[in-house]
Amino acid sequence: MVKAKIVVALLELTKTEWFRRTIIFLVLTPFILLFGFILLISSIISSLIGSMHNPKTPHKQAILELKIEYDISNDLSDYLLRSIDLFMDYEYMTSISQVKSFTKNYFVDSNHIYKKDDYGNEWTETIYSFKDHNEVLECIKLPPFSLTEDDILVIESFENIEMGFLGKFPMPVNDYVLTSDYGYRIHPVTGVTKIHTGIDLSPPHHSPIMSMTDGVIVNVNTTKGNAYGNNITIKHQLDTETIYSFYAHLSEIHVSKGQKVVQGEVIGLEGGDPETDPNPGTSTGHHLHFEVWSNYGSSYHTDPKNYLSN
Repeated sequence: MVKAKIVVALLELTKTEWFRRTIIFLVLTPFILLFGFILLISSIISSLIGSMHNPKTPHKQAILELKIEYDISNDLSDYLLRSIDLFMDYEYMTSISQVKSFTKNYFVDSNHIYKKDDYGNEWTETIYSFKDHNEVLECIKLPPFSLTEDDILVIESFENIEMGFLGKFPMPVNDYVLTSDYGYRIHPVTGVTKIHTGIDLSPPHHSPIMSMTDGVIVNVNTTKGNAYGNNITIKHQLDTETIYSFYAHLSEIHVSKGQKVVQGEVIGLEGGDPETDPNPGTSTGHHLHFEVWSNYGSSYHTDPKNYLSN
Protein backbone atom coordinates (compact mmCIF):
# COMPACT_ATOMS: atom_id res chain seq x y z
CA MET A 1 0.00 0.00 0.00
CA VAL A 2 2.82 2.39 0.89
CA LYS A 3 4.63 1.59 -2.35
CA ALA A 4 1.45 2.31 -4.31
CA LYS A 5 1.11 5.70 -2.62
CA ILE A 6 4.75 6.52 -3.42
CA VAL A 7 4.21 5.61 -7.08
CA VAL A 8 1.06 7.75 -7.23
CA ALA A 9 2.90 10.65 -5.59
CA LEU A 10 5.76 10.37 -8.09
CA LEU A 11 3.30 10.29 -10.98
CA GLU A 12 1.64 13.42 -9.67
CA LEU A 13 5.08 15.02 -9.29
CA THR A 14 5.87 14.44 -12.96
CA LYS A 15 2.82 16.54 -13.84
CA THR A 16 4.10 19.61 -12.00
CA GLU A 17 5.78 22.60 -13.71
CA TRP A 18 8.71 22.39 -11.29
CA PHE A 19 9.47 18.82 -12.38
CA ARG A 20 9.36 19.70 -16.07
CA ARG A 21 11.74 22.65 -15.57
CA THR A 22 14.16 20.51 -13.56
CA ILE A 23 14.30 17.84 -16.28
CA ILE A 24 14.80 20.47 -19.00
CA PHE A 25 17.60 22.06 -16.97
CA LEU A 26 19.38 18.73 -16.44
CA VAL A 27 19.10 17.83 -20.13
CA LEU A 28 20.18 21.21 -21.50
CA THR A 29 23.03 22.00 -19.08
CA PRO A 30 25.67 19.74 -20.76
CA PHE A 31 24.81 21.21 -24.17
CA ILE A 32 25.05 24.76 -22.82
CA LEU A 33 28.46 24.03 -21.28
CA LEU A 34 29.69 22.43 -24.52
CA PHE A 35 28.45 25.38 -26.57
CA GLY A 36 30.21 27.80 -24.21
CA PHE A 37 33.45 25.86 -24.51
CA ILE A 38 33.23 25.95 -28.33
CA LEU A 39 32.63 29.70 -28.25
CA LEU A 40 35.66 30.17 -25.99
CA ILE A 41 37.96 28.19 -28.30
CA SER A 42 36.57 30.00 -31.36
CA SER A 43 37.20 33.39 -29.78
CA ILE A 44 40.81 32.42 -28.96
CA ILE A 45 41.47 31.26 -32.53
CA SER A 46 39.76 34.35 -33.98
CA SER A 47 41.88 36.53 -31.73
CA LEU A 48 45.09 34.85 -32.92
CA ILE A 49 44.18 34.97 -36.59
CA GLY A 50 42.82 38.47 -36.24
CA SER A 51 46.08 39.60 -34.71
CA MET A 52 47.99 38.11 -37.60
CA HIS A 53 45.78 39.77 -40.20
CA ASN A 54 45.89 43.14 -38.53
CA PRO A 55 47.63 45.36 -41.12
CA LYS A 56 48.82 47.72 -38.37
CA THR A 57 51.12 45.13 -36.80
CA PRO A 58 54.68 46.48 -36.62
CA HIS A 59 56.54 43.44 -37.93
CA LYS A 60 56.73 44.42 -41.61
CA GLN A 61 57.81 47.96 -40.70
CA ALA A 62 60.46 46.67 -38.29
CA ILE A 63 61.92 44.41 -40.98
CA LEU A 64 61.98 47.32 -43.45
CA GLU A 65 63.75 49.60 -40.95
CA LEU A 66 66.35 46.92 -40.16
CA LYS A 67 67.02 46.44 -43.88
CA ILE A 68 67.69 50.16 -44.27
CA GLU A 69 69.63 50.58 -41.02
CA TYR A 70 71.97 47.62 -41.59
CA ASP A 71 71.95 47.63 -45.40
CA ILE A 72 70.49 44.11 -45.52
CA SER A 73 69.92 42.83 -49.05
CA ASN A 74 67.79 39.73 -48.39
CA ASP A 75 64.34 39.56 -46.79
CA LEU A 76 62.68 38.01 -43.76
CA SER A 77 59.07 36.86 -43.91
CA ASP A 78 57.00 39.04 -41.63
CA TYR A 79 54.39 36.24 -41.72
CA LEU A 80 56.90 33.86 -40.14
CA LEU A 81 58.02 36.50 -37.63
CA ARG A 82 54.43 37.21 -36.62
CA SER A 83 53.71 33.48 -36.30
CA ILE A 84 56.68 33.04 -33.95
CA ASP A 85 55.59 36.11 -32.00
CA LEU A 86 52.10 34.69 -31.52
CA PHE A 87 53.56 31.44 -30.22
CA MET A 88 55.72 33.03 -27.54
CA ASP A 89 54.54 33.24 -23.93
CA TYR A 90 54.61 37.01 -23.62
CA GLU A 91 52.06 39.46 -24.98
CA TYR A 92 51.96 39.96 -28.76
CA MET A 93 54.44 42.71 -29.66
CA THR A 94 52.87 45.99 -30.78
CA SER A 95 55.91 48.30 -30.72
CA ILE A 96 58.16 48.64 -33.78
CA SER A 97 61.22 49.15 -31.57
CA GLN A 98 60.36 46.01 -29.60
CA VAL A 99 60.04 43.93 -32.78
CA LYS A 100 63.28 45.42 -34.17
CA SER A 101 65.19 44.51 -31.03
CA PHE A 102 63.72 40.99 -30.99
CA THR A 103 64.50 40.42 -34.68
CA LYS A 104 68.01 41.88 -34.46
CA ASN A 105 68.86 39.70 -31.45
CA TYR A 106 67.74 36.39 -32.92
CA PHE A 107 67.29 36.54 -36.70
CA VAL A 108 70.02 38.82 -38.04
CA ASP A 109 73.47 37.40 -38.83
CA SER A 110 76.69 39.40 -39.15
CA ASN A 111 79.68 38.39 -41.24
CA HIS A 112 83.01 40.20 -40.80
CA ILE A 113 84.99 40.49 -44.03
CA TYR A 114 88.68 41.45 -44.02
CA LYS A 115 89.61 43.87 -46.83
CA LYS A 116 92.81 45.43 -48.16
CA ASP A 117 93.18 47.95 -50.97
CA ASP A 118 96.01 48.48 -53.46
CA TYR A 119 97.68 50.99 -51.13
CA GLY A 120 97.98 48.57 -48.25
CA ASN A 121 95.10 50.04 -46.25
CA GLU A 122 93.32 47.36 -44.22
CA TRP A 123 89.90 47.32 -42.63
CA THR A 124 87.09 44.99 -41.63
CA GLU A 125 83.63 45.36 -43.15
CA THR A 126 80.59 43.88 -41.43
CA ILE A 127 77.85 42.50 -43.68
CA TYR A 128 74.43 41.91 -42.12
CA SER A 129 71.75 39.54 -43.39
CA PHE A 130 68.51 37.96 -42.20
CA LYS A 131 68.47 34.23 -41.49
CA ASP A 132 66.60 32.39 -44.23
CA HIS A 133 63.39 30.49 -43.54
CA ASN A 134 65.04 27.17 -42.65
CA GLU A 135 67.67 28.87 -40.47
CA VAL A 136 64.92 30.63 -38.51
CA LEU A 137 63.14 27.31 -37.91
CA GLU A 138 66.41 25.76 -36.72
CA CYS A 139 67.08 28.78 -34.49
CA ILE A 140 63.78 28.49 -32.61
CA LYS A 141 64.61 24.90 -31.67
CA LEU A 142 67.42 26.27 -29.49
CA PRO A 143 67.36 28.31 -26.24
CA PRO A 144 65.82 30.68 -25.34
CA PHE A 145 63.01 29.38 -27.59
CA SER A 146 63.55 25.60 -27.17
CA LEU A 147 60.49 24.82 -29.28
CA THR A 148 59.63 21.24 -30.20
CA GLU A 149 58.95 19.90 -33.69
CA ASP A 150 55.23 19.96 -32.88
CA ASP A 151 55.52 23.61 -31.83
CA ILE A 152 57.20 24.44 -35.13
CA LEU A 153 54.48 22.64 -37.08
CA VAL A 154 51.93 24.87 -35.35
CA ILE A 155 53.99 27.97 -36.22
CA GLU A 156 54.21 26.89 -39.84
CA SER A 157 50.44 26.32 -39.82
CA PHE A 158 49.89 29.89 -38.58
CA GLU A 159 52.25 31.13 -41.28
CA ASN A 160 50.42 29.15 -43.96
CA ILE A 161 47.05 30.52 -42.83
CA GLU A 162 48.40 34.06 -42.84
CA MET A 163 49.92 33.77 -46.32
CA GLY A 164 47.00 31.73 -47.65
CA PHE A 165 49.10 28.66 -48.57
CA LEU A 166 46.66 25.87 -47.81
CA GLY A 167 47.95 22.99 -49.95
CA LYS A 168 50.36 20.13 -49.36
CA PHE A 169 53.05 20.56 -52.03
CA PRO A 170 56.39 22.30 -51.31
CA MET A 171 57.22 25.70 -52.78
CA PRO A 172 59.01 25.70 -56.17
CA VAL A 173 61.72 28.02 -54.79
CA ASN A 174 63.41 28.59 -51.43
CA ASP A 175 64.06 31.79 -49.48
CA TYR A 176 61.55 33.89 -51.40
CA VAL A 177 59.28 36.88 -50.90
CA LEU A 178 55.72 36.79 -52.27
CA THR A 179 55.71 39.98 -54.36
CA SER A 180 52.42 39.62 -56.23
CA ASP A 181 49.41 37.49 -55.32
CA TYR A 182 46.84 35.67 -57.44
CA GLY A 183 43.86 37.79 -58.47
CA TYR A 184 43.09 41.18 -59.98
CA ARG A 185 45.84 43.82 -59.88
CA ILE A 186 47.23 46.80 -61.78
CA HIS A 187 49.82 45.38 -64.17
CA PRO A 188 53.25 46.83 -63.24
CA VAL A 189 54.24 47.34 -66.90
CA THR A 190 51.02 48.16 -68.77
CA GLY A 191 49.16 49.88 -65.92
CA VAL A 192 45.99 47.99 -66.90
CA THR A 193 43.86 46.32 -64.24
CA LYS A 194 43.58 42.62 -65.09
CA ILE A 195 43.70 39.26 -63.37
CA HIS A 196 47.12 37.98 -62.35
CA THR A 197 46.81 34.29 -63.16
CA GLY A 198 49.55 33.13 -60.79
CA ILE A 199 51.83 34.29 -58.00
CA ASP A 200 55.19 36.05 -58.21
CA LEU A 201 57.97 34.81 -55.93
CA SER A 202 61.19 36.78 -55.59
CA PRO A 203 64.15 34.70 -54.30
CA PRO A 204 67.86 35.54 -54.58
CA HIS A 205 68.70 36.09 -58.24
CA HIS A 206 69.21 32.87 -60.25
CA SER A 207 67.94 30.61 -57.46
CA PRO A 208 67.13 26.98 -58.38
CA ILE A 209 63.51 26.40 -59.45
CA MET A 210 62.04 23.03 -58.46
CA SER A 211 59.10 20.92 -59.60
CA MET A 212 56.26 21.14 -57.08
CA THR A 213 55.64 17.38 -57.35
CA ASP A 214 56.25 14.38 -59.62
CA GLY A 215 55.29 14.92 -63.23
CA VAL A 216 56.16 15.01 -66.92
CA ILE A 217 57.47 18.03 -68.83
CA VAL A 218 54.82 18.78 -71.47
CA ASN A 219 56.17 22.08 -72.79
CA VAL A 220 59.43 24.01 -72.83
CA ASN A 221 59.10 27.47 -74.39
CA THR A 222 62.15 29.57 -75.24
CA THR A 223 60.46 31.72 -77.91
CA LYS A 224 61.96 35.18 -77.93
CA GLY A 225 59.66 38.08 -77.15
CA ASN A 226 56.85 36.16 -75.42
CA ALA A 227 55.47 37.72 -72.23
CA TYR A 228 56.66 34.90 -69.97
CA GLY A 229 60.18 34.57 -71.35
CA ASN A 230 61.70 31.12 -70.93
CA ASN A 231 59.00 28.92 -69.34
CA ILE A 232 58.18 25.31 -68.50
CA THR A 233 54.88 23.44 -68.10
CA ILE A 234 54.66 20.19 -66.11
CA LYS A 235 51.74 17.73 -66.02
CA HIS A 236 51.02 16.13 -62.63
CA GLN A 237 48.77 13.10 -62.20
CA LEU A 238 47.42 13.27 -58.63
CA ASP A 239 45.21 10.74 -56.85
CA THR A 240 41.96 12.53 -57.69
CA GLU A 241 42.85 15.01 -60.44
CA THR A 242 45.28 16.01 -63.14
CA ILE A 243 46.86 19.45 -62.83
CA TYR A 244 49.57 21.44 -64.59
CA SER A 245 52.22 23.70 -63.08
CA PHE A 246 53.74 26.59 -65.02
CA TYR A 247 57.13 28.24 -64.31
CA ALA A 248 58.03 31.48 -66.11
CA HIS A 249 60.85 34.06 -66.45
CA LEU A 250 63.62 31.47 -66.17
CA SER A 251 67.22 32.40 -66.94
CA GLU A 252 68.14 28.76 -67.56
CA ILE A 253 66.17 25.60 -68.38
CA HIS A 254 67.57 22.23 -67.26
CA VAL A 255 64.87 19.86 -68.60
CA SER A 256 63.38 18.88 -71.95
CA LYS A 257 59.91 18.03 -73.23
CA GLY A 258 58.81 14.50 -72.35
CA GLN A 259 61.23 14.21 -69.42
CA LYS A 260 59.93 12.81 -66.12
CA VAL A 261 60.74 14.80 -63.00
CA VAL A 262 60.27 14.16 -59.29
CA GLN A 263 59.20 16.47 -56.51
CA GLY A 264 61.92 18.96 -55.66
CA GLU A 265 63.97 18.29 -58.80
CA VAL A 266 65.67 21.41 -60.18
CA ILE A 267 64.19 22.27 -63.58
CA GLY A 268 65.91 25.62 -64.15
CA LEU A 269 67.08 28.89 -62.64
CA GLU A 270 65.07 31.97 -61.72
CA GLY A 271 65.46 35.02 -63.97
CA GLY A 272 63.38 37.81 -65.45
CA ASP A 273 65.80 40.69 -64.96
CA PRO A 274 65.32 42.78 -68.12
CA GLU A 275 68.85 44.18 -67.82
CA THR A 276 70.86 40.99 -67.37
CA ASP A 277 68.81 37.84 -68.07
CA PRO A 278 68.28 36.26 -71.49
CA ASN A 279 64.69 36.31 -72.76
CA PRO A 280 63.22 37.76 -69.52
CA GLY A 281 59.71 38.28 -70.90
CA THR A 282 57.56 41.19 -69.73
CA SER A 283 59.13 41.85 -66.35
CA THR A 284 60.28 44.76 -64.20
CA GLY A 285 62.74 42.65 -62.20
CA HIS A 286 63.90 39.11 -61.53
CA HIS A 287 61.30 36.72 -60.07
CA LEU A 288 59.48 33.44 -60.67
CA HIS A 289 55.95 33.66 -62.05
CA PHE A 290 54.19 30.44 -61.01
CA GLU A 291 50.77 29.12 -62.02
CA VAL A 292 48.64 26.00 -61.42
CA TRP A 293 46.06 24.95 -64.03
CA SER A 294 43.12 22.56 -63.60
CA ASN A 295 43.47 21.62 -67.28
CA TYR A 296 46.04 22.33 -69.98
CA GLY A 297 46.24 26.04 -70.76
CA SER A 298 46.45 29.29 -68.80
CA SER A 299 42.69 29.86 -69.17
CA TYR A 300 42.27 27.09 -66.57
CA HIS A 301 44.28 29.01 -63.96
CA THR A 302 43.53 28.46 -60.27
CA ASP A 303 44.98 29.97 -57.10
CA PRO A 304 48.37 28.21 -56.62
CA LYS A 305 48.18 28.76 -52.86
CA ASN A 306 45.49 26.08 -52.68
CA TYR A 307 48.16 23.57 -53.75
CA LEU A 308 51.30 24.91 -52.08
CA SER A 309 52.46 24.73 -48.48
CA ASN A 310 54.72 27.58 -47.42
